[in-house]
Amino acid sequence: MASLFPGFEYDIFISYRQNDNKYDGWVTEFVGNLKKELEATIKDKLAVYFDANPNDGLLETHSVDRSLENKLKCIIFIPILSRTYCDEKSYAWNNEFLTFLKSAVHDKYGLNVKLHNRNVTSRVLPVRIHDLDSEDIRLVEKYLGIIRSVDFIYKSPGVNRQLRAREDHPQDNLNKTYYRDQINKLANAIDEIIRSLKNIQVVPDEERVLSKEVAIQDHHPNDPEIFLTHNGQVDYNTVDLLLINLKKTTLFKNFNKTTARKVYAIFSECLDNMSKYSLKKPDLPEQAQPFISVGLQNYKVIIKTGNPIADSTIHKLDRRLKQINDLDEETLKEFYDKRIIEESKPGDSGAGLGFILMSLKSGNKLEYKFTKAHDDYYFFELQIPVNVTIGKKLIIEKTINSPSVTFDPDKNIFEISGESRPHDVPGFYEVLLKWLDEYSLQLNISNSDQEPIIFNFNFEYFNSSSAKYILDFCKKLTKIQLAGKNISIQWHYEEDDMDMLEAGREMSRIAKLSFEYIQK
Repeated sequence: MASLFPGFEYDIFISYRQNDNKYDGWVTEFVGNLKKELEATIKDKLAVYFDANPNDGLLETHSVDRSLENKLKCIIFIPILSRTYCDEKSYAWNNEFLTFLKSAVHDKYGLNVKLHNRNVTSRVLPVRIHDLDSEDIRLVEKYLGIIRSVDFIYKSPGVNRQLRAREDHPQDNLNKTYYRDQINKLANAIDEIIRSLKNIQVVPDEERVLSKEVAIQDHHPNDPEIFLTHNGQVDYNTVDLLLINLKKTTLFKNFNKTTARKVYAIFSECLDNMSKYSLKKPDLPEQAQPFISVGLQNYKVIIKTGNPIADSTIHKLDRRLKQINDLDEETLKEFYDKRIIEESKPGDSGAGLGFILMSLKSGNKLEYKFTKAHDDYYFFELQIPVNVTIGKKLIIEKTINSPSVTFDPDKNIFEISGESRPHDVPGFYEVLLKWLDEYSLQLNISNSDQEPIIFNFNFEYFNSSSAKYILDFCKKLTKIQLAGKNISIQWHYEEDDMDMLEAGREMSRIAKLSFEYIQK
């Protein structure tokens, strides 16, 4: 029976160690029950590959034959994770698990699937039948990230075994899981993937060849927040393709222009450094292979890189990065001006300029570490948190009759301070109100949780004409707050200025917006 998807042999491949089926045929029974549950869950008949007598030898004595290679052309790969499956010397681990991972990255659907609810999942659906020790967990998470498995584990004092379809004492299972529920949960997960893949627009062959060269994915299995990743050496062709693919990602398209420009510039600098300075060795182990990823976490874009570098470059690079991190923004700009003159000399590499630019563009310190990987090289990891800018910056200098305005989303500073009696009150405040409308729109577009947004009103005096527009501004803030955004107001006043305190209370009452009153 053929797969539902053209070009694939099977819909599901069951991978396991023979040891886990010898005692009571647990795996055979599990596969039979899963097939029955799938028939009751999915209208289409799925092609499931299960070998009741698999090879179970060592890597040194077996190789993937053409028959098995074709069978591994499947949509969903289910490894039965046990205390014996997680073994780098086993046939199942090397010739089934690792082989599927390598092939899925390059096939037309990729290793990860975007579900209808916008979450992302892997086409590897682990079934765990034992609590694993820490070493086994590290081995699996090296390839899959955090293990998100459907567990069939019976756990009681001194007991760690497969959950059976018929348990003598189900109430004693400390995990409080039931076989029938777990089978249903697995079938539902398979159904979600199948339905989502049916709606995917497959990339044309000519475009897929380019993606295969750089192993591009929109999401990474290790972290669902990562939206672009690449593993392997970086050359100039790879750089061009990765930058093109960055622009195509949904998250990048949703950034405003300021954030997009910052992320693009830093990502480009990182790739440039990797292409120039990553150690090129043909026999690099997998854990020393270069990588780069872009993700979103806690309302910051996180760009991570890792690559091997020569032992001789460590101390100079460490000094340079420490120097950059020790400087404030203004001093760093001056240092950049100085370095750009020095680096313009013939033969200079420009690497120092790149790190300075990364720091300036990101608005944060560069996080890095060196790990000894071999006698003659280290593995250098760099993490750059980039502040996501929502809305444009608005800066208005203070005058003798108008307040200073600092609305800087990048630094999370929102303040109006000084005396407000401008000659053209409507003209002055219309600029602020228009800015707030645009900022509100950007907040609504963004789905990420942001830091608390605090607007500070620090007036020395404002006339009656200004009061009307200040109240209009507060009413707009009320609407933003009612839309679920984390907005708050701090109203500043002098200790003996009860009029300013009372004005704030009146604004709060009319706008129906809570104020925090700060005595200067």
